[in-house]
Amino acid sequence: MASEKPTITVTSTSGKGYLSRTSPTMVSAFSKDTCWAYFLNHLPRDSAARTSLRRLLFHCMFSAAALKNATFYEASYTDLDPANPKDKKGEEGGGEGRPFQSAAIILPPGEAIDNISLFGWLSLIPQGLPKLLYKCGPRHFHRILFEYGAVADSAKRIKFPLKSQAKKEGYFYVLIIGTEESCRGRGLAGELMKRVLRDAEKAGKPVWLEATSLMSMELYERLGFRVVGKAGEAGSLVLGKGKCDASGENAKGEEAVGVKIWPMVWIPEGCGEGEAGRRDSGFGER
Repeated sequence: MASEKPTITVTSTSGKGYLSRTSPTMVSAFSKDTCWAYFLNHLPRDSAARTSLRRLLFHCMFSAAALKNATFYEASYTDLDPANPKDKKGEEGGGEGRPFQSAAIILPPGEAIDNISLFGWLSLIPQGLPKLLYKCGPRHFHRILFEYGAVADSAKRIKFPLKSQAKKEGYFYVLIIGTEESCRGRGLAGELMKRVLRDAEKAGKPVWLEATSLMSMELYERLGFRVVGKAGEAGSLVLGKGKCDASGENAKGEEAVGVKIWPMVWIPEGCGEGEAGRRDSGFGER
């Protein structure tokens, strides 16, 4: 008799309840991501130092998201996942700090982690912000906080030409979504994102994200997202051109092509844009 297919459950919470388990998930999920390699390429590839800094960066970043009323989502199999035995209750590795199998952080309309109050910045000091600034250095911290945002905002201006329009329409922002490396290819991220989209549909708001790999971009397209880009262009944007190669590592000359990101948006039915509106709003077709 064939065994039943394991069930995927998705849960969510606000505040810092999921923070300690989301951070290690993302450390694993983005260990080979080209965009995050570019942010931290002043440290040796695959080194303990780069992994440690990525862990600290995520902790500070997610703490800032919690201050901005973000919702933390997680998706997991209800039964033991053979590729990740630490997920079984009672097994070694259980308890706080055990990675989620898949997780995401979603900012509500109107919120952004690069726009926090003085109190917010002060509250990040005990979370390791001074150490993060020291370890990153001004140039790489600028890449994370400002350079990436400027590139992503150039796509948002295509969809929302006026700031007043963006503020009026609003959108949920996928700050990050990832699956623990040993759990990939099992539908976790897809199920998690479907839950996010259902919640956004209830609120009648679009969902915005930037895919940092071709594989993730194709997954989001299957879920109904569309790449935002100028008419006739592929839709991807380039980060770090002239400073890094396609893998995000330091490069010069012809090899310094930069890394690609794909800005994408999902619009629920009845949100005020039909197919004609989508064709006129700068959606790249793939």
